[in-house]
Amino acid sequence: MFKLHVLFTFVVALVLVIALPALADMDKQDIAREAVLAGKVAPLSKLLSVVEQENQGEIIKIELEEEDARKWGGPRGNRIFIYEIKILTRAGELLKLKYDAKTLKLLATNRYGGNDRRSKDQHSDD
Repeated sequence: MFKLHVLFTFVVALVLVIALPALADMDKQDIAREAVLAGKVAPLSKLLSVVEQENQGEIIKIELEEEDARKWGGPRGNRIFIYEIKILTRAGELLKLKYDAKTLKLLATNRYGGNDRRSKDQHSDD
Protein backbone atom coordinates (compact mmCIF):
# COMPACT_ATOMS: atom_id res chain seq x y z
CA MET A 1 0.00 0.00 0.00
CA PHE A 2 2.81 2.39 0.89
CA LYS A 3 4.56 1.74 -2.45
CA LEU A 4 1.34 2.42 -4.32
CA HIS A 5 0.92 5.74 -2.47
CA VAL A 6 4.52 6.77 -3.24
CA LEU A 7 4.09 5.78 -6.88
CA PHE A 8 0.84 7.74 -7.13
CA THR A 9 2.47 10.82 -5.55
CA PHE A 10 5.40 10.55 -7.96
CA VAL A 11 3.11 10.27 -10.98
CA VAL A 12 1.04 13.29 -9.90
CA ALA A 13 4.23 15.32 -9.33
CA LEU A 14 5.57 14.29 -12.72
CA VAL A 15 2.35 15.27 -14.47
CA LEU A 16 2.41 18.67 -12.75
CA VAL A 17 6.04 19.26 -13.71
CA ILE A 18 5.20 18.49 -17.33
CA ALA A 19 1.81 20.24 -17.47
CA LEU A 20 2.48 23.50 -15.60
CA PRO A 21 4.92 25.01 -18.13
CA ALA A 22 2.43 24.24 -20.90
CA LEU A 23 -0.33 25.95 -18.95
CA ALA A 24 1.91 28.97 -18.33
CA ASP A 25 2.64 29.19 -22.07
CA MET A 26 -1.09 29.06 -22.78
CA ASP A 27 -1.56 31.99 -20.45
CA LYS A 28 1.17 33.93 -22.29
CA GLN A 29 -0.45 33.10 -25.62
CA ASP A 30 -3.81 34.31 -24.34
CA ILE A 31 -2.25 37.55 -23.08
CA ALA A 32 -0.54 38.11 -26.44
CA ARG A 33 -3.70 37.37 -28.42
CA GLU A 34 -5.77 39.74 -26.28
CA ALA A 35 -3.12 42.45 -26.54
CA VAL A 36 -3.20 42.21 -30.35
CA LEU A 37 -7.00 42.30 -30.40
CA ALA A 38 -7.00 45.33 -28.08
CA GLY A 39 -4.51 47.19 -30.29
CA LYS A 40 -1.78 47.18 -27.63
CA VAL A 41 0.50 44.99 -29.77
CA ALA A 42 1.06 44.92 -33.53
CA PRO A 43 0.52 41.52 -35.13
CA LEU A 44 3.55 39.30 -35.55
CA SER A 45 3.20 39.41 -39.35
CA LYS A 46 3.75 43.20 -39.33
CA LEU A 47 6.77 42.83 -37.05
CA LEU A 48 8.29 40.22 -39.34
CA SER A 49 7.81 42.51 -42.34
CA VAL A 50 9.63 45.37 -40.57
CA VAL A 51 12.45 43.17 -39.27
CA GLU A 52 13.04 41.51 -42.64
CA GLN A 53 13.18 44.90 -44.41
CA GLU A 54 15.73 46.30 -41.95
CA ASN A 55 17.91 43.22 -41.35
CA GLN A 56 19.41 40.35 -43.26
CA GLY A 57 19.84 37.02 -41.57
CA GLU A 58 17.88 34.26 -39.93
CA ILE A 59 15.41 35.06 -37.16
CA ILE A 60 16.12 32.52 -34.44
CA LYS A 61 13.91 33.74 -31.59
CA ILE A 62 11.05 36.14 -30.96
CA GLU A 63 9.65 36.97 -27.53
CA LEU A 64 6.89 39.29 -26.40
CA GLU A 65 7.75 40.84 -23.05
CA GLU A 66 6.05 43.32 -20.78
CA GLU A 67 8.40 45.92 -19.31
CA ASP A 68 8.36 49.07 -17.21
CA ALA A 69 7.64 51.98 -19.55
CA ARG A 70 10.13 54.21 -17.69
CA LYS A 71 12.99 52.13 -19.12
CA TRP A 72 11.98 53.42 -22.56
CA GLY A 73 11.09 56.99 -21.60
CA GLY A 74 7.45 56.38 -20.71
CA PRO A 75 5.50 57.49 -17.65
CA ARG A 76 6.05 56.00 -14.22
CA GLY A 77 3.80 53.11 -13.32
CA ASN A 78 2.97 52.19 -16.92
CA ARG A 79 3.91 48.93 -18.62
CA ILE A 80 4.55 48.42 -22.32
CA PHE A 81 4.92 45.40 -24.51
CA ILE A 82 8.30 44.86 -26.16
CA TYR A 83 9.13 42.47 -28.99
CA GLU A 84 12.61 41.02 -28.52
CA ILE A 85 14.06 39.45 -31.66
CA LYS A 86 17.31 37.53 -32.07
CA ILE A 87 18.80 37.31 -35.56
CA LEU A 88 21.83 35.38 -36.75
CA THR A 89 23.33 37.50 -39.54
CA ARG A 90 25.11 36.20 -42.62
CA ALA A 91 28.32 37.62 -41.14
CA GLY A 92 27.91 35.43 -38.06
CA GLU A 93 26.84 38.18 -35.69
CA LEU A 94 23.99 37.72 -33.25
CA LEU A 95 21.65 40.71 -33.20
CA LYS A 96 19.28 41.25 -30.32
CA LEU A 97 16.67 43.84 -31.26
CA LYS A 98 13.98 45.38 -29.10
CA TYR A 99 10.90 46.95 -30.70
CA ASP A 100 7.99 48.77 -29.14
CA ALA A 101 5.33 46.12 -29.74
CA LYS A 102 2.61 48.68 -30.51
CA THR A 103 4.43 51.09 -32.82
CA LEU A 104 7.18 48.72 -34.04
CA LYS A 105 9.73 51.46 -33.36
CA LEU A 106 13.23 50.05 -32.86
CA LEU A 107 14.23 50.79 -29.27
CA ALA A 108 17.58 49.03 -28.85
CA THR A 109 20.11 46.92 -30.68
CA ASN A 110 22.73 44.63 -29.16
CA ARG A 111 25.35 43.06 -31.43
CA TYR A 112 27.41 40.07 -30.44
CA GLY A 113 30.29 39.36 -32.82
CA GLY A 114 32.51 36.35 -33.32
CA ASN A 115 35.24 37.85 -31.10
CA ASP A 116 32.92 38.22 -28.10
CA ARG A 117 32.66 41.88 -29.05
CA ARG A 118 29.50 43.51 -27.87
CA SER A 119 28.01 46.83 -28.74
CA LYS A 120 24.78 48.30 -27.54
CA ASP A 121 22.78 50.97 -29.28
CA GLN A 122 19.86 52.76 -27.71
CA HIS A 123 17.66 54.37 -30.31
CA SER A 124 16.08 57.78 -29.87
CA ASP A 125 13.36 59.75 -31.65
CA ASP A 126 15.71 60.97 -34.42
